[in-house]
Amino acid sequence: MQKPGVPACAAFDGNLTHYPWGSREGAPEPPLWHHDIFRRDGTPFNAREVEQIRMVTRGVPAESPEYRVLLPTSERKARSWQYTLDRPVGDWFACDFDHSKWKTAPAPFGQDEAGIGRKPNTRWNSSDIWLRSSFDMPAEQFDHYVLNIQYEEAPEVYLNGLLAAKLSGYNADYDQIPLNHQAGAFLKPGRNTIAIHCTQTVGGQYIDVGIQALPLKP
Repeated sequence: MQKPGVPACAAFDGNLTHYPWGSREGAPEPPLWHHDIFRRDGTPFNAREVEQIRMVTRGVPAESPEYRVLLPTSERKARSWQYTLDRPVGDWFACDFDHSKWKTAPAPFGQDEAGIGRKPNTRWNSSDIWLRSSFDMPAEQFDHYVLNIQYEEAPEVYLNGLLAAKLSGYNADYDQIPLNHQAGAFLKPGRNTIAIHCTQTVGGQYIDVGIQALPLKP
């Protein structure tokens, strides 16, 4: 039976939910789901999790998810970003912001943490970091935009000057986290700008970000 006060969700029998117990009715979707795996339309909340389930339950290599990489992370190949450790003056997230005086270096940014396999390409040990980059979008249409992200902690992600995600806390591996439902309207065919602010208060620190999406079938 669904616990009183917990929002309805895409649960199979009412016993599962992607909201933590005690969430109020009408609460926004949490950045990390509690139990559920799929959305109502059948797309996964986290494609990596679905791959893992396929491997365990079918005993065969996981199929590649249908998600298209729009902006790669530096998991396999280092990708450079413009960055600064000094608080920028002005709208640092805007498309036309002048970041010519920022440094350029490869992600991930952070500190070594052998226990969870973190080995950044660029050392970051201050309280804040600001990042900017650009990427090209193909002309085809997409849906279900997700961040492929490992972070510590609390990053804000802007696309073409508009806030697309504001996360709390941290994670210890790359997770696919849905962008807000308007993210597709923020992006356009051709050149796009991504800007990120990430903080550090206690513990480790790390940031690397990519974007994926599902192509819309004709």
